[in-house]
Amino acid sequence: DDPVDESIVKEIPRVYMKALGMVEFDPFLVTHGSTTKVDVQELSEKIIGKRKPGGKVEAPIKRTRFPAYFISDLAHVVAFADERIPFTSLEQELAKQGVSHTGTTVETNGVGLAIKIVQFPTVPGLQMKEEKVFSSRLLSATIRLSRNPLSLWVVEWMMCGSPIISTQSMGKPLYSQFKLENLDDCEKTVTALVGEWNSMAHLHSLVREYARYSRVVELVTIQSYNYRNIVLEYGPGQVYSTSITWSVGSSSFSLTFGGTEGMNPHCIMKSQLEIHLNKERSLALLGKILHETVGPVRSLSRLPSTPHKWMSTNSQQRNTAIQTFSVLPQSPTHVKIMFYNIHCVDVHFRADGLVSIRDGSFSMFDQTKVLTDLEPIRGFKAFLYKYVDEAALARRTSQTEDDNPPSPMEQDQTGLKFAPPITPPSNPLTPVSPHGQQSTFLQSPPTHRQPSASPAPSPGVFPIPSPIPAGSPFTAASPLGGSPRPRPSPRHPGSSPNPSALFPPSTHQTPSRILPQRLWAAAIPTPLTTKAFDELCRPSPLPGSSSCGLVSPMHRFLGCVFMRRQLQHIIKSEEYLTNLDTREPSVIAFKVENLQCKVSINPDNSFQSLHLKVAPDDPSQWQPDQLTIIQKFFDAKVVAPPYRPTFLSGFCRLLHCPQETLKNIVQLMRYEVMPEMVVQGNLKWAVSLCLTIPPVAPNVFPVGQAGIIGNKEKILIFMQLTRANVQLPPGQEPLSVVVPVIYNISQNQTILASLQKELNNPSLHAVQSHLTSWARANPPTMGRCSILPAIHDLLMNLTLPNEGPAYPAQSM
Repeated sequence: DDPVDESIVKEIPRVYMKALGMVEFDPFLVTHGSTTKVDVQELSEKIIGKRKPGGKVEAPIKRTRFPAYFISDLAHVVAFADERIPFTSLEQELAKQGVSHTGTTVETNGVGLAIKIVQFPTVPGLQMKEEKVFSSRLLSATIRLSRNPLSLWVVEWMMCGSPIISTQSMGKPLYSQFKLENLDDCEKTVTALVGEWNSMAHLHSLVREYARYSRVVELVTIQSYNYRNIVLEYGPGQVYSTSITWSVGSSSFSLTFGGTEGMNPHCIMKSQLEIHLNKERSLALLGKILHETVGPVRSLSRLPSTPHKWMSTNSQQRNTAIQTFSVLPQSPTHVKIMFYNIHCVDVHFRADGLVSIRDGSFSMFDQTKVLTDLEPIRGFKAFLYKYVDEAALARRTSQTEDDNPPSPMEQDQTGLKFAPPITPPSNPLTPVSPHGQQSTFLQSPPTHRQPSASPAPSPGVFPIPSPIPAGSPFTAASPLGGSPRPRPSPRHPGSSPNPSALFPPSTHQTPSRILPQRLWAAAIPTPLTTKAFDELCRPSPLPGSSSCGLVSPMHRFLGCVFMRRQLQHIIKSEEYLTNLDTREPSVIAFKVENLQCKVSINPDNSFQSLHLKVAPDDPSQWQPDQLTIIQKFFDAKVVAPPYRPTFLSGFCRLLHCPQETLKNIVQLMRYEVMPEMVVQGNLKWAVSLCLTIPPVAPNVFPVGQAGIIGNKEKILIFMQLTRANVQLPPGQEPLSVVVPVIYNISQNQTILASLQKELNNPSLHAVQSHLTSWARANPPTMGRCSILPAIHDLLMNLTLPNEGPAYPAQSM
């Protein structure tokens, strides 16, 4: 209101806060609380000051002068309320959530306020015994409020001893911090406090279980334990670690993997290991799994996962990028390995350094049925047997059976009696029954390797070919199909219709079994050592192969199986290819133009490479070295990583060229297969045929499509020219350019492909000018293909505008 003009009346202010209750304060207690500075002086001290021993007199305290409207008692009340209200609200919320406490108390010497916890509520999901043991370790839990620099609740935990170290001394205090919420959100603070208690209780139960086992067996090392998280160290040299914490939100244990040498290989199995830990609640078992699986999982991490396009024969999926290898964990000890989403390898990690591998395309319930969208891996059993270390497997069997002798059958006055040896059946194909005719006792405990269920006869444990004589009707089947071939057993020299008759059964000898005569032989698991499995997955050079680069044996074998399947599909789909019947096992034969081709897998290098054999209809039209160049080019460049089906399509289209044109292209292949000829011929450029359109090529056709396209009149070939015979500074790559060349068969002309976006490329413009000048100087000649002379002149004399200075190579 206006005091001068009474007619002016303003709007009455609205009440936005309402006092719900009033509390009467004692003025003396409020102004002399724990946080109040006491500065009361006697009258004599006000006049002459405070006397000190020795006769000296201190100067009187200078009191701060405040404005007249400042009431010091009111300031004390406000400060008192500001300090007490958060504690009061926290007390109410603690009581509401079942946390017993002493209430707000003033600490010794009046240093501040605190709330001491007496008892926490029951921990959900934890046994009552474990909760009591953990509660007995808690000496005190005190809640304080910190105002500097931020307002935070600080909880001090005082614990007694540790479940790992046998001592009852008081350890260092632990501190937890929680945000000071508004009064309405005080529930969040108490919920977080109770969650912290639950987390420490659950982790304590894991460590207690670990401590019980650590007294009798050797376990992985606990690097640190501070009641909030557990850090385990494992692996060779303790280079890998995992941190176990309790997630309050999901009420479950969570794992975080790390290490000092690159990425922890167990990261791919994080979800499966967390599920296993929350189900078993055993830290010792988790450590055992991590220790025994770190080797195989580290081997799996070496498999490439690079995605590639144009890897499917389905036209709708060609533009979809498909990973080379996809590792799909099923459990902590079971993974599935997908190769280009077509082939599946089932891997189980076993104890004692063993790995069990099978073809995952077959159903585990019916091994004669193939799962949808998967293809069986032909010859997988034969490939795996190249890596079976039967001596190591026999040693593990011996150690297991020595540690677990047969149980006594009965005890009488004469002593202990054991079960008599099992008599082998008269028919070698009849499985040996573990039960005797007069006794139903088994060895106890059984060995860790039991015969797998199989639709084929399985008298033994490991599926190795049986040494059956050639005259027997039960000859061992070839691992790759086709005609049966007997194979001597490495365990029993010689052959006999009944090996058990010559070699009596013993605990150190495993009888042989017959390999099933069907494709589903690989459905039976094959045991390998972790060392052999690491050799399967480790990139390595292939001895005796012309292809360069480090590729794992698993990658090479599955790539060969994949390419054989793609070749069969190409033969059926392309009209210019004719399939030929052959009785040779594992051989694909087809005819193109005047050439007959046979593609077979090479058993000499563990079935890790494909070999092409070319036979012309008229041998007089071809020189032997020309056919050899075609075969070497196929082995080194076509069936090579990343094993693209378009490699086969482009190569088959090359073979479909007219005979004279193909001979010219074979001479260009010679420069690629035999790089020393580039040096001998002193060529300025090296040439490489692009079986697929590379990413650096002009964006005219989809990347990854076959690099050879043509018909009876014209052929489009992509070639990559790389600068050769020059000495470059360290770290500098040689200059290269992709050239699309069109050869006109009817006019016998070799020109650059006339594509719109190429004209803006100065390098391609220089190539076009060079080929045009060469064509004017060398008119077409009947009976002589122009592609080889034109490209050879290009390799000798091409000059690009962006070449820059080049240093000639030093003569050797």
